[in-house]
Amino acid sequence: MTQISVVIPARNEAENIITLVEDIDRALAALGGFEIIVVDDASTDQTAAIAAHYVGLDPRVHLVRNVNNSRSWHIPWESKNDGLR
Repeated sequence: MTQISVVIPARNEAENIITLVEDIDRALAALGGFEIIVVDDASTDQTAAIAAHYVGLDPRVHLVRNVNNSRSWHIPWESKNDGLR
């Protein structure tokens, strides 16, 4: 049962997403019952592809992709909300 959900809003974070997902996994591994939700906010780099790779490796990792950048609508919290849905 999932007890903790970590939502990571990300836009063009290809250089950082690997370290972040692995650090969160390591930090929460002893707890069990967690999931990591990466919300790609219309990245133009490899952020979504890297996150999708982790989805294939670990069923606790999920990817939500936004086609449009939520910041273009001046709603900076929208990608976090998408991860909670």
